[in-house]
Amino acid sequence: MKQTPYLRPNIWMITAIGVMVASAIGLGTPTVGIESIILLNSPLMPPESGSPDTAPRVTAYAAPGSQIRYAGDGDPLAILDPSLRGFQDVERAGIGRYAEQQSFTARFEGILDHRGDRIPVVLSGPVITVTYERFPGRKAFMTDIVSMDLEGEAAGMTVLLRQSHDHPTVGTTSVVDFGRGRFAVESFYDILTDVSLDRGRTWRPQADAVQICLTYADNARSPDTRLRWSGIKSIYR
Repeated sequence: MKQTPYLRPNIWMITAIGVMVASAIGLGTPTVGIESIILLNSPLMPPESGSPDTAPRVTAYAAPGSQIRYAGDGDPLAILDPSLRGFQDVERAGIGRYAEQQSFTARFEGILDHRGDRIPVVLSGPVITVTYERFPGRKAFMTDIVSMDLEGEAAGMTVLLRQSHDHPTVGTTSVVDFGRGRFAVESFYDILTDVSLDRGRTWRPQADAVQICLTYADNARSPDTRLRWSGIKSIYR
């Protein structure tokens, strides 16, 4: 892929314009302390497998400083600093004229807070999302995680994480085309999941929704950080 030359004189102006345009078209406001408008090489979400936008440091859906709390009997259970990243094997299929289904594998990372211990956890598995209202010329689309089945190990336990069977996970993806192969993308989901620590015999529902926002992956675990200008500049090199 041919790289666009580094636009040193215009990076501040381009970013400022992107924020103003994004506000003008009514982008959602994230609830976590991260910058949610990022500059990418493609407007496609999730990014195509193998594209520069899938590099580990480039994109992740994250909620740094937040926690996913789970209801139910037994010991308190939560996942801290959740992030969804590592999009691979992306397949897209049209649904009618104005909707698209995206199937892919992804990696979920966080810190499992259980029985007084905080244990790093990495889960992986298939995810299916749907984008609605993709009308010609429209810059903002409704999105929905319709299926997510992730699995991994943590301290000898098999951890399963799935999309809630009782409540939807919905969000919005918005795109502004800057031209020259650069796009400002904002995307977030109000995620609701179920978790199992006993190989699926019992499930605990998420207590309340947590918003995960698309951001640069190296910001994903830094509470209350803002967009790093070096992160934007690196994409233009």
